[in-house]
Amino acid sequence: MKQRNPTATDSDLAIERRAADPACAGIGETVRQFGGVHISEIRVSSKQAAALIGKPQGTYITLSHAPAWGLWGETREELVRALSRELARLCEWAMPPRPLGDTVVLFAGLGNRHLTADAVGPRAAERVTATLHLKEAEPRLFRRLRCAGVCVCAPGVTAQTGTEAADTVLDLAARVRPHLVIAVDALAARATSRLATTIQLCDTGVVPGSGLGVKHTAITQETVGAPVIAVGVPTVVNSRTLVADALAEAGAESLCDDILSAMGQSDFFVSPKDIDTTADTLASVIAEAFERIFGG
Repeated sequence: MKQRNPTATDSDLAIERRAADPACAGIGETVRQFGGVHISEIRVSSKQAAALIGKPQGTYITLSHAPAWGLWGETREELVRALSRELARLCEWAMPPRPLGDTVVLFAGLGNRHLTADAVGPRAAERVTATLHLKEAEPRLFRRLRCAGVCVCAPGVTAQTGTEAADTVLDLAARVRPHLVIAVDALAARATSRLATTIQLCDTGVVPGSGLGVKHTAITQETVGAPVIAVGVPTVVNSRTLVADALAEAGAESLCDDILSAMGQSDFFVSPKDIDTTADTLASVIAEAFERIFGG
């Protein structure tokens, strides 16, 4: 039996899934530029459109930037400012306005810190300063910091803990009752050009592991009880994508189905050789953008 060719639906990125049917009703897109950062904002406004692209109704903001290895000096600062601005906009839409000091935010770094391509979330969490404990233990210091009450977790993955990451996040949310959850995770992309050059924000939450075809419990407003903003960084592509792209470049697309069929059912995902630098750099960018909004 022939295998299907890789398509945009193999991607976690709304901008790639939308590309499969750019004229789809119920999907609107606006674009803007922030210095060298290109920003695409896609709004999925109907159930039909959501079903067509396989993404929930909501807002998806994609920041396309210089490769991670080129993010230093003003280029990095530009991306941090752009990400901070876009993240703040989503947060303002997601929750009612309230004084920063009265706001409780749960920052969840999803993924496996020991697997580089899946380490963006945990590495970002390591760089975020927890302040919620100061609210009761050191109230005067907390007021002087002029920050939100931030709770941080990096729940690991099922293979490490025996439980789903969502279980930890949901249990912690039930205890601290956050007004907002920020969940950072690694994503799968359709195009290799998206690796190390893309950050996606969305207000629809996240399903850990979905990019690799393993769906766990969702971390969404419905499951957590608070708005969830997901921040994702594509770090891997499907091996079938690489094969299909290589055949297309060689003008041998007619062989694609046969070769993919010969590969069998065993998909595997690949990441660039400099993924360690990418994960570390973008984790620091995400953490700094978050701190500029909710930190002291």
